[in-house]
Amino acid sequence: MGTAMKLTIDNDFREICREIVAKGEAAFVDSDDLYQQGNFCGGWDEEHGVFAFSFYAPDGGDYIFSLSVEEARVVAEGGSIDPPLKYWKKAPIW
Repeated sequence: MGTAMKLTIDNDFREICREIVAKGEAAFVDSDDLYQQGNFCGGWDEEHGVFAFSFYAPDGGDYIFSLSVEEARVVAEGGSIDPPLKYWKKAPIW
């Protein structure tokens, strides 16, 4: 079946995480596309209490993953996370 897709933490995603951390509680606006930068699109999922993102991967797939506030803080501070990515659909052509 091949190698599992891994999240690429790039400057775009790190900047999104910095914005989430800087906003604090103001980041918790129920939205699926409040944060859009580079290969990432997502927002706060009120129902599940996490940030939900799409990652438009180099293989052409749209993978979804969730991100906690603490994970956003880790990435914002230069760290790394390895959330499970779930294939959702073929990514839109930009």
